[in-house]
Amino acid sequence: IQTQRLRVDGTITADGQVNQVVSGAGSGGSIHIITDTLEGTGVIRANGGANQTSGWASGGGGGGRVAVYYRDMTGFAGRIEAHGGIGLGNITQNGGAGTVYLKSSADSYGELRIDNGGMSTPGFPTPLNGRLPISLIRLTVGGLAAVQAGQMLNVTGLTAVAGTGYLQFPNGSSLGDLAIGSGNQLSVSGSWSFRNLTVTNTGVLTLSGSARGDTVALSGGGVVTTTRTNVLDLFATNSVVVGSNSVISAVGKGYSGATVPGGRGEGPGGGP
Repeated sequence: IQTQRLRVDGTITADGQVNQVVSGAGSGGSIHIITDTLEGTGVIRANGGANQTSGWASGGGGGGRVAVYYRDMTGFAGRIEAHGGIGLGNITQNGGAGTVYLKSSADSYGELRIDNGGMSTPGFPTPLNGRLPISLIRLTVGGLAAVQAGQMLNVTGLTAVAGTGYLQFPNGSSLGDLAIGSGNQLSVSGSWSFRNLTVTNTGVLTLSGSARGDTVALSGGGVVTTTRTNVLDLFATNSVVVGSNSVISAVGKGYSGATVPGGRGEGPGGGP
């Protein structure tokens, strides 16, 4: 869709086909919008199709791709979605999140939103692939989306979390200013850099790899931790501030003890 002014109070959709037979549902399609002004209160979506069969463990479709190029979106109060579709049986049948890309004509880079609507999936079903590094002004991950970038990721502005998200990317990527708050959680796999890291209001950052940056600030019950048997490797050039009720913790992240009476632990000593 290309137009000077686009007002959406209804729905623009490229959802995948709902599955009502013994097969997987369709993945979300693609929506490409170029407009000077986007406004309205409606929905733009490319969600994966849901599985509506009975008694068959068939998969939901993966989320699609939405790209909006604009000059002014201040008048748009609706939703833009690319969620995966729900499967039948267990989480292995759920579709992974798609992507929403927003690019202002005033910015050199765009904003990427990846959200799976709170639906769990196995592994990292949302790939970001290409031949060149990915540069963004803002990245938002949430709704249990699990994202695997195949090339370097460089965020020049803010990385935010909405709910729970999982990120995996090549070593050397950068997340700019990373802010986690309001009980949100982010797990990061890979060695990466940041400018300022803030974890507040019971937010949780889980590291699997080293993190390097300028400042770290934890407050209001914020937590930085690591995955089991991985070193918690956090470096800040200027300052690390751990506020009241906040914690940097590696408790319980080492080798486990014995699981049966008289058994041996997993550590190098393996003591009973």
